[in-house]
Amino acid sequence: MSESAKEAAAKVYAEVLFELASESQANETVCQEMQALAELIAGNADFAAFLESPAVSREYKKNMLAKVFSGRFSDLTMKFLAVTAARDRLGLLPAILSVYKDLEDARTGLVKGTLTTAVPLENSEHLRYAEQIGRALQKKMVLQTKVDPSILGGLILKVGDTIMDGSLLGALQRMARRLRKKPVPAAASMILEE
Repeated sequence: MSESAKEAAAKVYAEVLFELASESQANETVCQEMQALAELIAGNADFAAFLESPAVSREYKKNMLAKVFSGRFSDLTMKFLAVTAARDRLGLLPAILSVYKDLEDARTGLVKGTLTTAVPLENSEHLRYAEQIGRALQKKMVLQTKVDPSILGGLILKVGDTIMDGSLLGALQRMARRLRKKPVPAAASMILEE
């Protein structure tokens, strides 16, 4: 299965689970269970390999998941895992869980963003930026920070597909583009040569 086909399949599974959780008013429960499952898969290479292994039968995987998670996960999550195992899609669980989390975040009004700065932020600055950006977007903001000294100063904010570049490097690059577009008058070029 190609990567785009895997992404499309994961999206369908996540949307179906999200819709069923919404109908059952079990969004928070299912989200917590999906988060626990995602952490287990990410933290246990043997478990991840078991889920993806073509050498292990679908039925065996389904039975093992039932043994391990029965009583720990809701009926809805257990049925979802059973269907996913029966259709040999357990290898898609990390992608399914990621899409499901995005759907749940959208439902609760949570927005994720990345703030890049030239120097590390103090915790209070990080919280202030998250609060101010969240207020501007009228959403709850979860802000990841990255440090990139090459931006020289200022900051770059990425929320979804939108990038707001307030860095010194970005300003210098924009200025250079403008200067290349407009010829420098003779008087200015003489001053620059001195």
